[in-house]
Amino acid sequence: MLDPFALIARLEPLFWIAFVLAVSGGLALPLGTGFGERVFWLGGDLLALGIVALSPMLYATLIWRNLHLFSWPLLAMLSALWSLTPGLSAYHGAQLLMTMLVGLVLRRRFGLIGLAKLVFVALAVAMALSFLSVAAGLPGTRNYAGEWKGVFSHKNTLGSAMVVLAYTAGALSWAGWRPWISGGVAVLAVVALAASGSGAATVAFVAVLAVAPLLVGIRLGAHPTLLVATCGLSLAALAGIAFVVAGTDPYTVALDALGKDRTLTGRTLLWQFGLASFAENPILGIGYKAYWDSPATTSAYLIYWFGQAIWTFHNNAIEVAVAFGSVGLALFAIGLAVSAVIAVARFLTSRRAEDAWALMAMTHILVVALAETPLFYNHSLYQMLFVALGAHLAGSRVAAPSAGRVSSRPARGLAP
Repeated sequence: MLDPFALIARLEPLFWIAFVLAVSGGLALPLGTGFGERVFWLGGDLLALGIVALSPMLYATLIWRNLHLFSWPLLAMLSALWSLTPGLSAYHGAQLLMTMLVGLVLRRRFGLIGLAKLVFVALAVAMALSFLSVAAGLPGTRNYAGEWKGVFSHKNTLGSAMVVLAYTAGALSWAGWRPWISGGVAVLAVVALAASGSGAATVAFVAVLAVAPLLVGIRLGAHPTLLVATCGLSLAALAGIAFVVAGTDPYTVALDALGKDRTLTGRTLLWQFGLASFAENPILGIGYKAYWDSPATTSAYLIYWFGQAIWTFHNNAIEVAVAFGSVGLALFAIGLAVSAVIAVARFLTSRRAEDAWALMAMTHILVVALAETPLFYNHSLYQMLFVALGAHLAGSRVAAPSAGRVSSRPARGLAP
């Protein structure tokens, strides 16, 4: 007789692959922007809740161990007490909690290498669909300038997903998991990134590329690490000398290369309004997401000025400062610092490829946070991944549950 719990355990990785595909924006073309993401976020939340309900004490312990991160949704929900939009703050705070819980469940059940495989398969499918849709000339796969969007809603979304796919595929190839396939996918991901023409994604990719050789050197030993560090410093010095001799401004050169102006496509104006709001409410802010939904703020003016709907300040620190003031900034900084320390210590101890993947992913997310809001956001793939990557799980294993229940032990993930 078929065991329904065994069937669920076998189908679970397939669901999470579809989940990552959807919440990364990879179903925007067939399902429309937002619809597929909302459906899969709901499904992911419910599945995570079911898994947590089977082992409540285990996950209570894990949340306590990772309080540096789970203080974020607690603050978001608590901000309803002083928020300009209390209902919205409480609701989105609860969504943030569930998003982070999904990340914790994935980290616990699949481990880092299993999670990397899930992300790889999901984004490889999105990349393949993007290549096919562009080749077929389907409407909506390119923008007006001919830059690729593929099956995503925007060229920046495609570019960002391809950055994740490139270093994930590279890490899996380094780990020896089907190296020819994963290595080839990494190359194709870079091709798709270039075709997207996304300046922000290109900057993030360069940042990850700068970190990757150092991680490889550390894994190989002290002498390669010293060689990589020396070469990096030498290249930086040569670049500085070249700019001085040429008499050019490196900031202007970089902006011209990315097709940006000095306002970073209006971001500096957004930041000025955000800093002004923070100055008016420097201790506790005005509540989670309240700035963009309350008529008492200047958000309507910004929407009028830009002529489009705007929902973030395009800078994570400013977004947190406006919502939660100095208290939120402090918790945000603590969460980032502790997670980074855990990830670095884990890599230095193990020197495994999957731990290097975690550090590259964290680097990517932190770079994205300079111009977008990937963290402290209610429904964000990056927020979910950040929790999974930086979670502290040491000493949290428990005995296997009794028969007839879905195991709380890490799932096998995809076959090697």
